[in-house]
Amino acid sequence: MTVVDLTFVCDRIDEHTRRQPTSWAVKGQERVMDSRSQLVTPVVIASDAMCPDCGNTGVADYADATVYVIPDDDSFALQVEQIREEIEGTP
Repeated sequence: MTVVDLTFVCDRIDEHTRRQPTSWAVKGQERVMDSRSQLVTPVVIASDAMCPDCGNTGVADYADATVYVIPDDDSFALQVEQIREEIEGTP
């Protein structure tokens, strides 16, 4: 499965120290999340999608598909491990 580069944005300027929108780069992995359609879509781990300024989950700038944000907890432990391994193996 392909690793994709995404840009997340957080517009909660009242919660940012610079009072400006914040954007940051995140790597995700394209995976099949809908067993019926079998379409691949980017999946990002929640801790990567959190705004570095305020801790809120940002919005991905990705027009081609829905970006799924999965929690980094026991319920998704296998998926998180697989995504991290794939990202680490990508130059």
